[in-house]
Amino acid sequence: MFVNKSDVMRNWHLRVCLLLAGLLLAGQAMAQTVRWEDYRGDQNTATDANYNGPSGIPKFTNYPNAVAIANLRAVSANSANAVRTGTSATIDFASGATNALCDNRSNTNSVPCRLQAQGKVAYALVQFPNAGTYTIAAAHDDNVVIELSPDFTNTNYRTASYSILAGSVSDWSSSETDFQTFGTFTAANANSCALLRMYWNNQAGLNYNHLQWTTPGGTTQIIPASAFRDPASVSSANGCNGSISGNVAGITLNKVIGSPRIDAADQFTIQIGLTAGGGTVAAATTAGSGTGQQASTNFATTTGMTYYLREVMAAGSSSLANYDTTSIACTRNGTAFAPTVVSLPNRQWSVVPGATDQIVCTITNTTTAVKPSVTVNKVSVGGTGAFTFSGSNGVTSQTITTTGDGVPAAGTSDPLTTAGTQTTVTEGSPPTGWTLQSIGCSGMGSGGTATPNISTRTVTLDAAATANGSAIACTFTNRKLTVDLSITKTDGVTSIVAGSTTTYTIRVTNNGVDTATGATITDPVASHLTKTAVACSATPGQCIAAPTILQLESAGGYALPALAAGQFYEISVTCNVN
Repeated sequence: MFVNKSDVMRNWHLRVCLLLAGLLLAGQAMAQTVRWEDYRGDQNTATDANYNGPSGIPKFTNYPNAVAIANLRAVSANSANAVRTGTSATIDFASGATNALCDNRSNTNSVPCRLQAQGKVAYALVQFPNAGTYTIAAAHDDNVVIELSPDFTNTNYRTASYSILAGSVSDWSSSETDFQTFGTFTAANANSCALLRMYWNNQAGLNYNHLQWTTPGGTTQIIPASAFRDPASVSSANGCNGSISGNVAGITLNKVIGSPRIDAADQFTIQIGLTAGGGTVAAATTAGSGTGQQASTNFATTTGMTYYLREVMAAGSSSLANYDTTSIACTRNGTAFAPTVVSLPNRQWSVVPGATDQIVCTITNTTTAVKPSVTVNKVSVGGTGAFTFSGSNGVTSQTITTTGDGVPAAGTSDPLTTAGTQTTVTEGSPPTGWTLQSIGCSGMGSGGTATPNISTRTVTLDAAATANGSAIACTFTNRKLTVDLSITKTDGVTSIVAGSTTTYTIRVTNNGVDTATGATITDPVASHLTKTAVACSATPGQCIAAPTILQLESAGGYALPALAAGQFYEISVTCNVN
């Protein structure tokens, strides 16, 4: 039978191409580009005895409805609080799935129940393939909130400005096919993009969350995997053609930190409220230590109502007064306007949205205050050497080597971690032959004190000393130990007779100003003398135990005890005269 070789090659090529295309399509469908984080709830979940997640993970109160989402926002401000993280291809979490939340009614040994997972925050970049209007909806149990951001190139997706408002839905839908609408969103161009953030809280029992859209062409479907991109990848924004706009009136409040924090622990909470000091309807708290855009929150508004925009310092932070420059910039439907000042010292403003107003405001803090710093200076008297230092509150470990007798050598200048906090600086054990003589500090804050402890080689700076603006310099002065040992040996006579005995004394005296340690004494064998006894003399000084004859005559000698300045050690040696 005749076979055309070119036909065989074409068929083989076609099959390979189809196989590769199938693999590529499967890979695209399986792409896990939705990032999510789960958080521990403290209501209606498995017992702590059943928990098998990481130790030390905090919980949030996931019931009742009035506080659940606000609590989830607060705990998720720090991603280190997550009990687990993961990825998925879509936002399509079915009840009972291992990547869903805890259903405490029946299977308390499920993966999410063993983790006490009752809150999930998901992030993704969404690409809207066609121009036109999209309707986004969710079938959910329980509470769910979505937020969208036009800042789709920002790979720091957690702190982006989520300024495209979505509407709210009820606390839960009746089934996994009962979809409730967040609103409509317009893509001016094909392949418009937006960042998506979703908060999902489970109060108890049954839980599911399915996110769908209706496209401009009328197709209603779970938002497909092909529409999602990894928000952390720079390449995800490739091919994006502008962003979308929302059709919901509301306020977006952003937080920008314009200069490094005064204290590393400083965090800011921004709030949208119904009164100047309360009635909070939306809030967000910064995390970490970065500058720039650091938090965002929003709220769908009611026409004609006054809303208050505020910022406060989060628990454990320093005073807001440390940040002496605070500004707010607002736009209404893209046009700049000035909000009403309620109280500048308290960082409070108000706005009144109209029926179609989308208001975006950004609060920015900067400071001219200078963080306190500590510099260690080293002086060595009587020589040079290398000296080690360590400390607390940001004082780094370092070695300072002096290069001249009495010439100061400066170490690094360390900015302190927290102003107004007791701080210590300690010199390590000095090199052999050196001792710490003094510690002195200057440049401390008003009313501040430095308390040196020479025996522990430590100086303690009190809270007042480390106030903002303090440039503290602490000088540690070491001197070389001075020891001057002398030795005398006498029997008090000018001659001796063979066959007799003689007794002589040996005295070692420290004539220096420092304690002598490590000294030894030897008394080698002498002609015509045979030692018969060694004892502490009648005026022994520091002699408590006398050496043996063997020790005295050995090459290594006898180790003397420490001799402080002016002390001596004296023994008596009895010999036969040969």
